[in-house]
Amino acid sequence: MRVLLLLALSTTACGPAADPAAEPADPPRAQQRPLRRVVTAAAEEVALRDLVRLSAEVTPWASVTVAAEATGRVVELPAEIGDEVAAGALLARVDDEASRARLAQSEARVAETQAMLEQAERDLERGRQLAETRDISLTELDRLALARDTAAAQLDAERASTRLQRSMVDDAVARAPFAGVVSDRLVEIGSWIAPGSPLVRLVDRRRLKVRGSATQRDRARLTPGLPAAVRADALPGIAWQGSIRLLGQEADDATGTYLVEVAVDEPRAATGERLLPGMQGSIEVEIGERRALMIPRVALITTADGDGVFVVRDGDGDGEAGSVARFVQPQTGITSEDRLEILAGLAAGDRIVVAGQHVLHDGDPVEGEPVEDDS
Repeated sequence: MRVLLLLALSTTACGPAADPAAEPADPPRAQQRPLRRVVTAAAEEVALRDLVRLSAEVTPWASVTVAAEATGRVVELPAEIGDEVAAGALLARVDDEASRARLAQSEARVAETQAMLEQAERDLERGRQLAETRDISLTELDRLALARDTAAAQLDAERASTRLQRSMVDDAVARAPFAGVVSDRLVEIGSWIAPGSPLVRLVDRRRLKVRGSATQRDRARLTPGLPAAVRADALPGIAWQGSIRLLGQEADDATGTYLVEVAVDEPRAATGERLLPGMQGSIEVEIGERRALMIPRVALITTADGDGVFVVRDGDGDGEAGSVARFVQPQTGITSEDRLEILAGLAAGDRIVVAGQHVLHDGDPVEGEPVEDDS
């Protein structure tokens, strides 16, 4: 047994010794990054319409709440909600029977006093003729003149009273201050009202005002009179033409933005749809044309590091393709339905990954093929 143990030790000692300077073996193939096949598109510099786009709300050109000017019971409301009325059209009438009776009495007194004045003027004229032949005393002549002056003053008073009574009759009727549409009726027939009571809401929608808010930068690029397109969220695909009517001169304290108001003279589109007050939408003003670097919008992805795109870089990869994907977070500008503007971080001609980017990591070896042109 001792002989066998020594033999075994001797055999082990005579084996080849490990070389500490020897290079380690290549890691298993599974530990290397796999080659990713992706589809790319080039970043392109194109001519781009320079637009200012603002969120906006449609408002009526004018809107008023017509109020009562008399006290009484409402006896007539001819206009229903949604009715179009002309300027001066009757909107409401208060019971004015008593006012009309008082007006008739006042007009009668005016006629009576007018007759008294005419008689006093004839008496005075006759008295002056008699005074020339001394057939009447100067005292009597003064009395006739006083009677004429008294009648004239009384007539002025009666006429003033008549004007007052007529105004009370007129106040019993509420009329439309402009042509428009009745948007609300705030009383019903039989309601008892007082001066100042709201009766009818009237809006002028023959023209419209569209109001948006502009940042300081956009406000500086706009001027009154510039053509503008108005779009409504509820009516996609339709644009109404207008022009900038006014620009705010002071920023809103809460938002720091400036008012932009666009006038739309024809609210009805050629297809029949109508732009209505209260609709939400946008204002678009074309400033001109500029050069812009654009990439497909689909290339932009969100990662733990933020939003960005993968760009294929040549010559720094270890794989067979010799290219790797680098994650870049460019500064972006405006977006359209399928494209994204790049303000900084990319250059024209950069190959942007537009398919396969969601499984990439920065530095992955890639083999890219250009996106097929549908044209």
